[in-house]
Amino acid sequence: MGIVTNILRRPLLWVEGMVTLATMRRRGGWAVDGRYLDWRRFTAYGDASAAPPPSDVVEYLSWRRRQRSMRR
Repeated sequence: MGIVTNILRRPLLWVEGMVTLATMRRRGGWAVDGRYLDWRRFTAYGDASAAPPPSDVVEYLSWRRRQRSMRR
């Protein structure tokens, strides 16, 4: 099952997914350096070009949602 399908099955993560994309996006490009993402993928999965499994993306969005709710 893909990342989008996993998120679509969890309506509480829809807004968090959009907020995350908006946070990472900036005018004219991405706010996150590609070299940093390569390093993170390498340290997490052993391969700089690896795609994170859908369960990791769902867990990350869930974590972000919990963190944001604690700041309110």
